[in-house]
Amino acid sequence: MKPITGLFAAAVLFSVVSGVGAAQAPGVDTGTTSLKFCVGNVQRVTAKLNSVRAALSAYYNDTEGAYPTALQQLVPKYLPAIPTIELCNVNNVIVHSPSQRVANVSGLSPTDAGGWAYVGNGPTNANWGMVFVNCVHTSPSHIPWYKY
Repeated sequence: MKPITGLFAAAVLFSVVSGVGAAQAPGVDTGTTSLKFCVGNVQRVTAKLNSVRAALSAYYNDTEGAYPTALQQLVPKYLPAIPTIELCNVNNVIVHSPSQRVANVSGLSPTDAGGWAYVGNGPTNANWGMVFVNCVHTSPSHIPWYKY
């Protein structure tokens, strides 16, 4: 059998890789949307996490050693808004839809509600001022989201 080459081969390859032209039952998500979105998800989320941590550091310096009781206190002086994040799991499936939600927690255990978790309950807490991703799923980089 002779191999397929040329423009036809490129069109077939594009169809297979992109899913365009593939048979699909109505209303069935093949995961293509999730896969396309999840590429670069870890980098986007960690960049946003780093921006929140930098804002917390600036707030701490400006207040001479105090963290805010809520992340919303960083807006608008230190952050234009609480960053929105959407989280994918290790299988490149979206597990938490876009969220700016902030769960106020007293320790480093996530509630798995998506968005952010923040320890803002005062200087007697050893974790005071910590912010982390509020998700127990494993990221596409094989690390649980809350451990970033």
